[in-house]
Amino acid sequence: MRLTVIILMIASSLLTTSIYDVSAKERAYISIAPFYAPEKIWRLYSPLIDYLNKSTNIHWELKVYPSHEAIERAVCNNDLSIALLGPLFVYRTHKECGAEMLLAALDETGKENLKIVIVSADKRVRSIKDLVGQRIGLFKPYTAAHGVTKKMLFDEGVTEANTKFVVYQNLERLIDDVMTGAIKAGGVRESSLKGYKNFSFNHIKASGPLPNFFFVASPDTSEGIKKTFVKTMLRLKPLSNERDKRLVQNWDEVVKYGYALPPKDCLQELEGYYLLYYKFTRVN
Repeated sequence: MRLTVIILMIASSLLTTSIYDVSAKERAYISIAPFYAPEKIWRLYSPLIDYLNKSTNIHWELKVYPSHEAIERAVCNNDLSIALLGPLFVYRTHKECGAEMLLAALDETGKENLKIVIVSADKRVRSIKDLVGQRIGLFKPYTAAHGVTKKMLFDEGVTEANTKFVVYQNLERLIDDVMTGAIKAGGVRESSLKGYKNFSFNHIKASGPLPNFFFVASPDTSEGIKKTFVKTMLRLKPLSNERDKRLVQNWDEVVKYGYALPPKDCLQELEGYYLLYYKFTRVN
């Protein structure tokens, strides 16, 4: 009888400890700017969440939102811990609610840059001026791809007055329509074309280097979550470490080359970028 009681007490103690450990584990929610369809975001970013869960004592979960505006609201309403956003929305969330920049994503050269390119499937298109009167694809309003593409077009006289802009909510659909000729050209992130290595795009024009995507923290995200996230992500060195390179091989191009702390003048650079391009991001 005594032995039975002891066993029951031990089992009860183990069960209580297990329940306590699960409930005490801090939770953190991450979301990604919806430049892909939800199922593709789940496929490309679930491995990142798995890495965080295996490497930290925090329970990380991925949340997917239907629009950039929705994820912006989620950040400022503290429905998220951390979000991956493009440069315009990084500045917007910082300005609106004080969202904190944690890490800049690196490109394949190890720099905190991205480029926007205007591409076509038609090799006869030699310059932007050849696009007058054609159908041109733009990504979602208020995004860098939208604003930078529009400015490059406007600078050379291609506007709503002499051409037809087609706005896409899905980046892959935009690229598919460029490939099939449903639209004459489209503006996209250069890195988004890496998944189409078997197709020869006609690169009509490219932007200069622009600020890349950033991981930002919501205003109420705890210091513990922020520090743990930054430390864990900075450990990854896929450009110099073969093991890390293998780990991230199936991650999205945006986040598979490593990370850096935001430069000291980053906010001023983002502000200038925002003021230059934001007026081109709206749909008339």
